[in-house]
Amino acid sequence: MKHLKSHIKLLTAAIVCLAITACGWVEIDHSGNGHLDGYWHLTSIDSLATDNTRDMQEERVFWSVQGSLLILYSPDFTNTTQRIVCQFKRENKQLFIIEPRIFDRPAGDPLLEDIEQLRPFGINKFDERFSIITLTSKHLTIATDSLRLNFRKM
Repeated sequence: MKHLKSHIKLLTAAIVCLAITACGWVEIDHSGNGHLDGYWHLTSIDSLATDNTRDMQEERVFWSVQGSLLILYSPDFTNTTQRIVCQFKRENKQLFIIEPRIFDRPAGDPLLEDIEQLRPFGINKFDERFSIITLTSKHLTIATDSLRLNFRKM
């Protein structure tokens, strides 16, 4: 009888944990990205060579991170691609942007061929490497040798 009660308690605890997870009361990070996952607003770009800052608070330029995908998006771009999808890798305090593609599902997301389409998003190379300076649940700062990008999580 004593063993039956302990088994019932254990089963009840497992069911409660499963219900909490299934209802979304507890978020489980399956990607391993931690705070990096989410929708980020690019708030400023700092030129490290000239010490100038471009305020981007009023511009709608976003990076969206989920799993191993990075989507670059701005609804305001009319003379360049509004949405670009990239693969990325995160190792230690490095973020590697890989294989940028034009977000066009019917055409198979063709590889991006014009680097100028990435520049408004703060990326200057097809295979860009950023150092992660700050990463919290609300702020992200990444940098290359020439630029520092500051983001706020939406």
